[in-house]
Amino acid sequence: MVSFKIIQGCKKNDRLCQKQLYQACAPYIFTIVKSYISDQNFVKDVMQESFTSIFTSINKFDDTFGTFKSWISRISTYRCIDFLKQTQWLYLRLQNENLWLSQ
Repeated sequence: MVSFKIIQGCKKNDRLCQKQLYQACAPYIFTIVKSYISDQNFVKDVMQESFTSIFTSINKFDDTFGTFKSWISRISTYRCIDFLKQTQWLYLRLQNENLWLSQ
């Protein structure tokens, strides 16, 4: 999926390596995010959050604990869950306010 050289370049904040990593992983992450979130606009937002998390925490990646693919899958899944928690909380709050206003 992604070469060791690209991962090492990303750890050094090499923009070219970050671009290559994005191009290599974006379709895979899109598939993961799309399986959790149906709205295309929100999919893009969560993908951006996923890549932000990947790039900011790439120094924590250790291939002795698993593959890079499983690591980015886990990050993307957690970003989806965070998004769904936030939107569910907002939806419930709005629903409760509407009930309160209608009384």
